Amino acid sequence: MAARTLDPKVKGTLVLETVLRDHPLDFLVLFSSITSNIAGVGQVDDCSANAFLDAYSQCASAGKGRLTLTVNWGPWRGDKADERPVEGIGQLPNSIEHIRETYGTTIQEGVDAFARILSTSLSRVVVATQDFQGAINQANSLSTANLLERLATLTANRPTHPRPGLSTAYVGPRNAVEQILAEIWQGLFGIEQVGIHDNFLDLGGHSLLAIQLITRVRDAFQLELPLSILFEAPTVAELAERIIEHRLTKEELEEIEQLYEEIEALPADEVQAQLAQELARISQQSVL
Repeated sequence: MAARTLDPKVKGTLVLETVLRDHPLDFLVLFSSITSNIAGVGQVDDCSANAFLDAYSQCASAGKGRLTLTVNWGPWRGDKADERPVEGIGQLPNSIEHIRETYGTTIQEGVDAFARILSTSLSRVVVATQDFQGAINQANSLSTANLLERLATLTANRPTHPRPGLSTAYVGPRNAVEQILAEIWQGLFGIEQVGIHDNFLDLGGHSLLAIQLITRVRDAFQLELPLSILFEAPTVAELAERIIEHRLTKEELEEIEQLYEEIEALPADEVQAQLAQELARISQQSVL
């Protein structure tokens, strides 16, 4: 998904550089965005792509002796191209629409601005209809913590809905770790039943929900987990296994290894009983 945003601006610009290397151009203008300075929720790919254009134009202007400039455009009034439907985030889409219609640049304003920009020798120009530094300060005042607080408020009293039709059959939690994780998932997705083999993305998961989920998992188990673990272990069962693995100490691992050595000579039924007892102990320690 990120590549679809990055490729046109990053690879596309490098292709143009190669193709136009021996052509004497009067100027080269790259269309960037103010998201390289003020990135909204879920726009890390767009922010990165535009930051590349900003850096490229400054480098090209200094080294090629040709006017190369980047225009950091603000939102366009009436533009629907950047709308990304995201479930479970309350009034955020309405807020984006309000900002676009209130502060967005019209087509005519854009044409006038572009004509004036070409008369300069700058390598980068920001086009904004509001105080740009004020907008940066406001964006910097936001944090993951207060974003999560707002999202938690929006989802706190959300009614639950029946389990959707999924390719996986419902399988209930088998231990305390899976039970806690299933309850966290059910609360975030607003689904009455989440099975241990249901995939995070199949349930409608996105980056905002991923941040909330990992934050709640960290709080529940007092365990520092990277956000990437959710995409490596996207089901309750897989995530429970990772949590148990992370919670095991060196001493516990040595105990398990010694236990396996001791029970090698035992009958099969006794082995199964010992393993079941040990796994139950590990699961209980993970919860604690």
